[in-house]
Amino acid sequence: MSAPDPAAAWMVLADVNAQATVVKALGEVLVHRQPRGRRPSEANREKYLEWQEGLASSIDIRWHEKPKFSVV
Repeated sequence: MSAPDPAAAWMVLADVNAQATVVKALGEVLVHRQPRGRRPSEANREKYLEWQEGLASSIDIRWHEKPKFSVV
């Protein structure tokens, strides 16, 4: 977070555990259940886009007020 370009620093961070630590320090990611059933075929574009929109709206991010770590 103290990098001159945090986005670039994130992109080169190859360790998934390190990425998880950063995400946990910044907020909480909640993934809600999806309705039962199969994913629509991409050939049925309208239904597929509707399903994809529902999938995206089922993810909530709750940002922490302050980071849970200090930069030294």
